[in-house]
Amino acid sequence: PVRVLIVRNTNLAHSNMSGLDYGNAMVAAETLSQLNVEFDIAMDRDLCYGPEQYKVDLTPYRLVILPTAAIDNPDGTYDVLDRWLSDPQHAGERVLAIGRSDNRGPRLQPHQGFSGALRRWTGCEDYSGAVPLQGDQSVVLTSGGQERELSVDFGKLPPTGTLVSGEPLLRTAGGETIGRRFSYQGNTVCAFGFYLGIAHEPLWGLNPEQDPRDALVPIYEELARAAGVDRPILAPHNLRVYLATDGKMLLIRERAGLPTDAEVALRLPEGVQYPDLRMERGEDGYTRFQ
Repeated sequence: PVRVLIVRNTNLAHSNMSGLDYGNAMVAAETLSQLNVEFDIAMDRDLCYGPEQYKVDLTPYRLVILPTAAIDNPDGTYDVLDRWLSDPQHAGERVLAIGRSDNRGPRLQPHQGFSGALRRWTGCEDYSGAVPLQGDQSVVLTSGGQERELSVDFGKLPPTGTLVSGEPLLRTAGGETIGRRFSYQGNTVCAFGFYLGIAHEPLWGLNPEQDPRDALVPIYEELARAAGVDRPILAPHNLRVYLATDGKMLLIRERAGLPTDAEVALRLPEGVQYPDLRMERGEDGYTRFQ
């Protein structure tokens, strides 16, 4: 089952800033693809919590990503997300990730500080400040108590918001925290001061081409890890691996034009073998091959 959902913003998609919606959603999708993590994409107005006809039920998802909050989602969307986060039967199982808020209402009207929902989820009234991040920058990701330095091209993004409360998740080389984790009703909200696809141009999106191309992958990998998203396929980020449900068909596609000699690990059903591949089954449940 798919456990990750990318949520697009209907009003933003229909506005003269539609590139911020489409561009950032597509980069989020591409990054999850590099992780071989399956995902769905839905519009914010189509969400529900619990079965409803012609709606997308949030119940199965462990990770929900709003790549940009350039304008607020409708109140009804926030209510559904709040119910999903607050369900005590799923405490500790769910993560909501939210990209930069530009503090504009659903009709693009400016307002002071965060939306009511974002204030409730983070306990913050607004970003504490802003730091200009454009072009190639070094940032430090905190994952599982360990710090990892990343090189990310921030393109021509507007100044990135900083946050002073919550558990640090991502900070600049200068020490400003641009991503934090917050605990809400037993689950986790990850808020960032930049659009999660780094697509900045209102009409066209224009996300920068990352070098290396998987520069954003560790950030999304940490979100998936925190949400406990199962990963039956582990492979280099330039390989897209497709495994049939019964395990009897395996497709591998190299997507970056790179010569690749690397290990791929799969959870294969018991008894499935590929005669032309030298495979080794491990005690961790993964079958590995080159």
